[in-house]
Amino acid sequence: MQDNIYKITKDTLNSQEGINYLLPGIHEDCELVEIVYDKTNKGNEFIAFYVENDKGQRVSLTEWPTKLPRPVEAMSNDEKQLYFGERGIIPMQLSRFKQIIEVFKPIEEDTQIGNGSTFKDLAEGIIAYLKDSYKGVKIRVKVVFDNKGYTTLAAKYNRRFIEPMTVAKEDTKLIFFGDDKIERPKRDIEQNDGLPSDLSGNKSTDNGKDDLPF
Repeated sequence: MQDNIYKITKDTLNSQEGINYLLPGIHEDCELVEIVYDKTNKGNEFIAFYVENDKGQRVSLTEWPTKLPRPVEAMSNDEKQLYFGERGIIPMQLSRFKQIIEVFKPIEEDTQIGNGSTFKDLAEGIIAYLKDSYKGVKIRVKVVFDNKGYTTLAAKYNRRFIEPMTVAKEDTKLIFFGDDKIERPKRDIEQNDGLPSDLSGNKSTDNGKDDLPF
């Protein structure tokens, strides 16, 4: 049996202090620190927007390309409405992207971001359009739990979830609704406080994608 096991010295590991992800709420003086287009280990592409406060606590919004059930020409009218209608899945996603973009850079009348054909082109177009315009810009964000119990930007429906700090607090459009999840849903595995909510409800790892189930 090895001696000198049960002792505490200067080199003993410190307990983790606090958490490094943003909890549900309205958070001020944050910054968008990174936008990433990438693929998971299983080849599924995504774009992720990372927001951080002055304590280094993070939250992200991750968006994935929409998989259509069949070619557009073979879709029923109801299916087309679901995916392409005014409040369809794809227009709502584009609206979320636009909301983020216009916090940092206006979209002019003759501007088109993406060629309309691939998610990759759109994601890279967003990154190219914004460039470094978001760097150092203070923002206010709305954070909630997702269905899996991880924190995320509250990008639901057509509601505001991000705005510049130049908007006075009394004029903010970031408000909570009855269906916003501000209490963590029950689930089998508790979120490890050492890992930020990341990549659409999956725990982040060193490269941010190893644990993705896709």
